[in-house]
Amino acid sequence: MKRVFLAVGLLLLLFVMPAAADYLIIKIDLNTVDLKAVPPMPQGMQGGGIGGPGMGEGGFPGGGPIGPGGGGPIGPGAGMRGGLGGPPGGGPPGGGLGGPIGPGGGARGGPPPGVGPGNPMGGEGTDATQIATESENPIWVMGYFEIKNKPKSYGPAVEFDHQHGKKTIVPLMPNYKYTHIRGESQVSVFNKKRRVDLKDAKDPEKYINLALWAWSHGLMKEFHLVIDDLRKLDPKHPVVKNVAQVQAQLKTTPQGDDPALRPLLDDLRAENYRILGSEKGHYGLLTNMPPTPTNDAQVRRRLARLEDNMESFYYWFALQENMDLPSMPKHRLLGVLVSSPQDFYSKHAVWGGAPMATDGFTPRRDNIMVISARRLDEAYTTLDKNLQGYMQIAKVGREELLTGKVWERKEVMEAAMPVAQVQTLAAIQKSMEEEAERTTLSHEGTLQLLAATGILPRNTGVPQWVQYGLASYFETPHGAVYGAGGLPSWSNLIAFKFHRKKGLGKPRDALYNVLSDRLFHTAERTQIDFEENRDKEKLQQKLRHDWEKARSSAWALVYYLVQNKKFNTIIRYTQELDALPRDLDLDQRMLEGLFAKSFDLGDAKSAHKLDPSRLQGFAEAWFAEMEGVSLAAAEVEHDELKYRYDQANPKKKQPPKGQFPGGGPPGLIPPGGGGGNIP
Repeated sequence: MKRVFLAVGLLLLLFVMPAAADYLIIKIDLNTVDLKAVPPMPQGMQGGGIGGPGMGEGGFPGGGPIGPGGGGPIGPGAGMRGGLGGPPGGGPPGGGLGGPIGPGGGARGGPPPGVGPGNPMGGEGTDATQIATESENPIWVMGYFEIKNKPKSYGPAVEFDHQHGKKTIVPLMPNYKYTHIRGESQVSVFNKKRRVDLKDAKDPEKYINLALWAWSHGLMKEFHLVIDDLRKLDPKHPVVKNVAQVQAQLKTTPQGDDPALRPLLDDLRAENYRILGSEKGHYGLLTNMPPTPTNDAQVRRRLARLEDNMESFYYWFALQENMDLPSMPKHRLLGVLVSSPQDFYSKHAVWGGAPMATDGFTPRRDNIMVISARRLDEAYTTLDKNLQGYMQIAKVGREELLTGKVWERKEVMEAAMPVAQVQTLAAIQKSMEEEAERTTLSHEGTLQLLAATGILPRNTGVPQWVQYGLASYFETPHGAVYGAGGLPSWSNLIAFKFHRKKGLGKPRDALYNVLSDRLFHTAERTQIDFEENRDKEKLQQKLRHDWEKARSSAWALVYYLVQNKKFNTIIRYTQELDALPRDLDLDQRMLEGLFAKSFDLGDAKSAHKLDPSRLQGFAEAWFAEMEGVSLAAAEVEHDELKYRYDQANPKKKQPPKGQFPGGGPPGLIPPGGGGGNIP
């Protein structure tokens, strides 16, 4: 019990400190959500302790129907008399929203809550301190929030604005897991770097490094400021010329759609798909979403993100010296935005049913993106189902929860704590939607660009490690609190470090398994086994781990090569692939030979045969360098890895069904996120 109070108290202390650029990660096991529960009072705040700002007469979080007698209204400077629903806790029958536990509630992790006796708002209240912080088989949902103002403290809850909404009140519940990241805003860090690093600087490399920093943090306005600084220093510098060339190319409009796709487009139009084009003309999205202002806005938002991803892709190449700029696509790049999961999975099956790393897929030969309008993983689906029930019972809508207008309704204040929990879940859902959209569009958009520019061949086989590794380097990954491409991946780095100690084996074996695509082939075989035996929990765990090992290792190898300025070796490798006969099956021996030749790892007698000692040295250098790679937010990495190691301990519970770093295909296992902070 002390641990619960301590965790809540520490988080509260962080929030009442002067605000910097704060980020908050909230992780909740959906099986432990109980809207009748009352948050525990932090130590030192019970019985008229620390006075808070309050919310006026009869307001949150005073007495009324939530606590057992409460303590009356909370006004400015007033202490919390008697606590809010303190032990043994629980309001009178009908005093709180019906939750998944207790009278009026549905089954854990099952249908939305029902209606309890005595009040349409639910059954008896529950003491929050009695809630399990993790269930037998957790279904984790996670929200990532950049705090936009100085949070307000209301005893066992805090209110703050964030990128997904305003006036969100988060109860400090023992079953919520919090990771709080403090620091300067990314723009503020950039301004400091520019002021300090470039002061009287004459070395162009310093400008290029800062431009790359801005690029990797998604600060394109700041990126161009540095390029302008470099232009003043050296107008003829290759990077300055490259950026100018990219700017000119991006102003050109492609020559219509690829004629080879005409039959496919005709079929889609026959299915009532319509097409909307991006403002800059590089992209078109076909969608079967009805033509309404709201739907059209969603489509155009995705089109704008694809344009941003294209700019980011080309500007990265502009920063690379001694590397040719990729050509611009000859035709407009197309995507299919599918409104329902059922239709999406149907199209996925028609296109061959290849495993997906995001909520979309991109057949390389057709080079058309197919993306789902909805997030597909189990955790999100469960959250959406339960949240719809919670909102219906509370008689609140998602929009008013996200805007904070829900607190303008007097009747809501009578059930403030349950509504605060619903509001928190709504904010997490919005965060999960944003996360899925940005990762899907940046990953699939990069794959499409790699094929359109000829970096990845379209008519010959390409190992999956190259496809996933390159796309994941440029993507904005799942779990990213801030940043864009090129940084240590918030999802794949955690998974790689975990499997580095739990199954990848020795460096040489791990490298060979990556370059031969053996890890992906293993995951595919496990996928087939799982489809035939979905009820076997251990097989599901193995499937998750197999996909994680394959994908995180592919990302780690490409990241290592790029950091060591060996991107040209990847280009050489894909060019060797492009020279192969069309549709040739790539066996293990052929992949070994291509890697040996392209990466100068062949033996003295044959460039197409791996030299064991060279392979060993390469692998050890790769593992050694990746051991020193860390997330910018060290606390996130620590908490994520600790959770993963604890779950891997056979004495502990089985891993959750929810998010894991670098997880498997959507609809089966979430494609990212993961871990969590244990208070």
